[in-house]
Amino acid sequence: MLRMTLCLMSLATLACGLPAQPKPPVPKEALLSPGTAKVEGDKLLCELTTLEYRSETRAVTVVKDGKAVTENRTVNVPVYVPERRYIALKGLQAYVTADKGTDPTKRLKSLDSTKLTQLLKDNTRVFFFSGADKLDAEKVKDLKEGNVILVVPREKPAPRPPEKK
Repeated sequence: MLRMTLCLMSLATLACGLPAQPKPPVPKEALLSPGTAKVEGDKLLCELTTLEYRSETRAVTVVKDGKAVTENRTVNVPVYVPERRYIALKGLQAYVTADKGTDPTKRLKSLDSTKLTQLLKDNTRVFFFSGADKLDAEKVKDLKEGNVILVVPREKPAPRPPEKK
């Protein structure tokens, strides 16, 4: 009876086929991207490096049934992409990190544009935050005191062209 069950299971596997290789999960985005910022009039010239993951197919040698077999596998490869953009100073959310001795929930202090321009003239280290979540003190707990964090506004998608009738 056991042999018959095993035979039926192996036949079902062969008949249905083995499942295809699942796509690898995309890792989460980095929360803070390092970069530089300079004030140019009423705008801020930002040079930041973002981390993107791109899918690539790679040949990998694996051992199956005692034989070396080459298989193609899809992997996510991290790629650092430099980016330059202008951001308006008006309405920009900027923060500076406080010392670690303060209350952990109040580790971020809001900056206005005049304090921000002064800090950027002093060559303060700048990080850029672009994410769907809200920036909170938990995400910056490992940064040193005095780092500037700029919240990069999300780019609006291009408007759809009108439909033709």
